[in-house]
This record gives sequence, structure tokens and C-alpha cells, in this order.
Amino acid sequence: MQVWDLLTGEARCPPIPHPGDFWGLFAVLFSPDGKLVLSANKDGRARLLDWQKGTLVCPPLQHSHEVFDVAFTSDGKHGLTIDKADTVHVWELTTGKRIAAPMHYPTNSNGSSKTIFNVAVVGDRAVLGAPNFPVLDLSKFLSEPSLSAESLQALAELATARRIQLGEASSMSAEEWQQRWSDYKPRPAAEAQ
Repeated sequence: MQVWDLLTGEARCPPIPHPGDFWGLFAVLFSPDGKLVLSANKDGRARLLDWQKGTLVCPPLQHSHEVFDVAFTSDGKHGLTIDKADTVHVWELTTGKRIAAPMHYPTNSNGSSKTIFNVAVVGDRAVLGAPNFPVLDLSKFLSEPSLSAESLQALAELATARRIQLGEASSMSAEEWQQRWSDYKPRPAAEAQ
């Protein structure tokens, strides 16, 4: 991969190698601010690179299949990828972690796959290049959690059975865990009012 100045025809960076054969790269896209590029690769990875330095920004985004296309959200903080299995992945780009379960979109009426080759993001929507052009609402993945910090802490404590106080974690006894669950347990809407 290499970035070129289209006015002068000069290379703007040294070549950035990617693994694979002649067909190793399927797509390359600039971030909204132009500082990064996201690539879709035959080796089952998407890569976010600082093209001026030629370095990875986060670990490669690993897929089970070849990656055909990539897209950035409008703020450049998240990326979408489409793989050969007609699956859409949503990623947080500073850590390289998925922020949603992979979403499969079979493209034939009988439920079988006919590969989706592209994705475009407009605002908080992603449009898939497939029959009927499915639209994915990204706002549900990118919005802030609706739980309070206290509720999130309680869920973390319940999931790990570790009490968190002043940034320190310590084990809970079975009785403490039961009490914490009793205090936290969601109540029916009518009761909560």
C-alpha cells in the first residue's frame, strides 16, 4: 500500500507492506481526518495504520474470513468491516476490539450467502452493498450506556464476585454477593415507580 499525491504524482510515504499475494488488499480507506488508513485484507485482517509513519495504530482486526471492505464512522473512532461470510463487524479503533456481536446478513432470499462486497457509512447509518441494501443503525452501538456509574459498578462486582472500593478489588463472601444481588436486582417497571 502506498499513498500518492494526485497533483504531483509523487509518493507521500514509503510502501507499507501487507501480507498476502497479488490480491492481498481488497480495500483501503482514509479516516475522516486523513491521518489514518483502514485496509481490508485477504488474510482475514483489517489494519488501521498511520500512513505517514507506516505503523499500526491498534492490533489487526481479526476475522475468520477474508475482509472485503471497511468504513469509518463519521467521528473516525469506530470502524466497520465486511467479511466473506456476509458478516458485519463494528470495532473500537483505539483498542482494536469489537463493540458488538458480529452481524450476519445472508443476501439470498433462501438465506444462503452471496457475498456483500461493500459498506458505506452516512451519519449513524451503514448501508450494505447487497440486495435490498440493508441499513444498519449504528447509534445503538455507539451511544453511551444508559446505566449509571453505580449500576455499572454493581454489575461488575456481581459478574466478578469482587467488591470494588476506592479502586481496590477484594473477594466477596457468598452472603455478601447474595446481598449485593438483592440490592441490585432489577425490579418490574410498576414497582420501580
